[in-house]
Amino acid sequence: MNKLQEFTPVFTEELPYKKDMEFGKIYISREHEVACFLCPCGCGEVNHISFIKGLRNQWFFIEDKGKVTFRPSIGCFESPCKSHFFITENHIDWV
Repeated sequence: MNKLQEFTPVFTEELPYKKDMEFGKIYISREHEVACFLCPCGCGEVNHISFIKGLRNQWFFIEDKGKVTFRPSIGCFESPCKSHFFITENHIDWV
C-alpha cells in the first residue's frame, strides 16, 4: 500500500474501535481532546494523539475551515513501521 498524503478529518464524540476505522481518516474528539487514526504508511497500526490543554508532551491542535493541523510531529516509534510525519491542514508531510 502507498503512503497516504492527506487525512480526512472526522469529528466525533467517541473514538471508533479499530474494526470501524477507515484508512485515510483521522477521528477527532474535541470533547475528550484526543484523536486517532490508522497509520498513514498502511501498516494498519492505530495511533492516538492527545491534545489535552496543560498536559506535558501533548500535541497542539488547530482547526481552520475543516482543515486540521497538529504540532509537533507525530512519530509512530512504537509501531514496527517507525513512521514519522507532520499533519498540516490535513496534508501529511513525511520526515
